[in-house]
Amino acid sequence: MSTPPKVPMIPAATKTLSLNTSSNSTISNIWGSSSLSSFGFGRFVGLAKDGWKVYDSTSGLPAALKLADQKTFEAFGFGVGAKYNVSTRAGLNVDIRGTAGSAALNLKDQVNLSWTQDATNFYLSSAYNYQPSQLRVSGPNASITIKGIGDLDGKVDVIGKVPFGNYSTLLSRSLTNSNPLFSKTFGSTASASASFLNNAATLSYQGVNLDSTNNTQITNGVRSFVQDPVFQASIDLDRAIGSLIGFPTGLGITLPTINLGIAKVSGSVNLADMVLNYTASIRQQLTAKADKVTGILRMENGSNLNYTVGQNLTLPKSVYDKNKDGKLDITGTFTKSGTISNVTDLVSTVGASLSALSGSIQAKFNVPFLGERSAGGSIGPLFSTALNLPSSSINAFTNTWNAVLGTSTNSFSLT
Repeated sequence: MSTPPKVPMIPAATKTLSLNTSSNSTISNIWGSSSLSSFGFGRFVGLAKDGWKVYDSTSGLPAALKLADQKTFEAFGFGVGAKYNVSTRAGLNVDIRGTAGSAALNLKDQVNLSWTQDATNFYLSSAYNYQPSQLRVSGPNASITIKGIGDLDGKVDVIGKVPFGNYSTLLSRSLTNSNPLFSKTFGSTASASASFLNNAATLSYQGVNLDSTNNTQITNGVRSFVQDPVFQASIDLDRAIGSLIGFPTGLGITLPTINLGIAKVSGSVNLADMVLNYTASIRQQLTAKADKVTGILRMENGSNLNYTVGQNLTLPKSVYDKNKDGKLDITGTFTKSGTISNVTDLVSTVGASLSALSGSIQAKFNVPFLGERSAGGSIGPLFSTALNLPSSSINAFTNTWNAVLGTSTNSFSLT
């Protein structure tokens, strides 16, 4: 009896499935793991409930000082005096409020599944696939409010008496004021400028604005970038020198007007124009990067399996295929863990420009029947150059912390 030939084993076909695990999350504080998203700080310096001192006014002004007394003077049975009952508070209140800055992360990614099966098991493997994502940053802001406080509430009575009588009120006056004596608010995003030396030198504060939607994609993550000019200074050297020595237009010469009869010719010559510029900027890079994706797989039979993407799983059909239909119905919750880092630098940039020997000329003509006409033009400069020195930077802040970057839930089946 002959032996039947062996039938070769055919490997089970590999099946694949891509799960869209994209998610949105908020980074409540761009400086660290703290969930603190806003801050407030207040101090009142002056007279209040406990006399003259510095009070914490973060949650509100301190209670007023209460004063009540009666003073009298008597002679020959006659008396005069005053009594008062007032509440008063006077001083200077400084209040600082702001937000720490936050970011919105739109993380786009996939979990790619692949599996095979035999008569008894499913064999599951997976991989993480990062897609270009977006990180929108809302930078910090703060405001400082300074108020002069002069609160008063109460009553003062003038009292008097005659011999053998009691004191009675002769005059009564109510005192009240609850409006600030003055109030001024300064915002971190506001701008201000000043000029000196006949406008030859200028200083300007541009405000702090670290909002950004500029993104760079990195391996398994995204980086936001912003460089915001905060302080700028400029000085026109020739004009500044001229201002100091009595020539407000700088190293320029106004030529005398020449009368040619039919025309008057005037002009000017500028020997040199030299300008120095300085800019101080804040440069910030905020980076979100996914390092690990973990999941909880809720199986068809109701059990939960902890799972890390990239791990290989063997899933016995006898355990998990509850209804014995040859497939596994699974709901997976995927959590993307990673790091967030903030690198903030102070950047200084210096530049200069120089031009020399430029001028202008203008002529005015009296044209019969048409009246006065003018024509003119400029010459030069014969030499002009600009110099920008390399920027220098100083690290002001660096921090990296662990964070959950997003979660998603997907239902799928292994067949």
